[in-house]
Amino acid sequence: MEKHLLFFDIDGTLVHRGDVMYPADIEAIRAARAAGHEVYVNSGRSRAAIYPFITDAVAFDGFVCGSTYIERHGEILHRVLLSRETIKAVCDYCIARKIPVILEGEKEIYALCGGCFHRGVDLTDEYPAVLDRTEELALTKVTFGAPIPREDIALFSGLRIINFERYAEGICEGYDKAFGMKLLCEKLGVPQANVAAFGDSTNDIEMLRFAKKSVVMHKAPADLSDVAAYRADDDMDGIAAGIAHFGLGC
Repeated sequence: MEKHLLFFDIDGTLVHRGDVMYPADIEAIRAARAAGHEVYVNSGRSRAAIYPFITDAVAFDGFVCGSTYIERHGEILHRVLLSRETIKAVCDYCIARKIPVILEGEKEIYALCGGCFHRGVDLTDEYPAVLDRTEELALTKVTFGAPIPREDIALFSGLRIINFERYAEGICEGYDKAFGMKLLCEKLGVPQANVAAFGDSTNDIEMLRFAKKSVVMHKAPADLSDVAAYRADDDMDGIAAGIAHFGLGC
């Protein structure tokens, strides 16, 4: 089989509640890589939020993080950092409304207003001096501890706000989960027909649409069946089932 690029969402796809990775999924991804394919994390998380247990389980070829950070074999191929103005707008908004927020960087995660719902360094007492360290912090995305009202989204120039039930993500405007996939296809000369993607949520739609071999977990919203080529019968081992369905593990 020709070389394929496989992209995996983390939360609800690769990693399940309680930070569980299913053994059959791990073995299937390893088998796909052994068959000559390249495997990538494609997550809304920043690079710093890719926990070591994930990379200990699978030797991924690279990472697409927060849609703007693309890494392959340790080399950064693309990166966009949040501007000082954007970070200030986010922090001022959250401090005024006492909304927890995490500032996600390439090497570390930072928090304000009690936003350590991921691991992180609390910068509340250092704000606003932290604004002078924006380049050093290398922030690529933010996560708000609550959805952002529609009428407030315009306050964050340059950010694409993605609301979920209990939180919201802010990534650089003009990017989505398909961006890094396109860049890697172009760099490696891999046709779009040889791209597979695995996801479970509405924020995976662009990734699933780009991939010609797209897999959603069983619990994924019903409308994702419109953009997925295959829906797993069970969330447990859903990745393994998708890899087997497309014959990518041999």
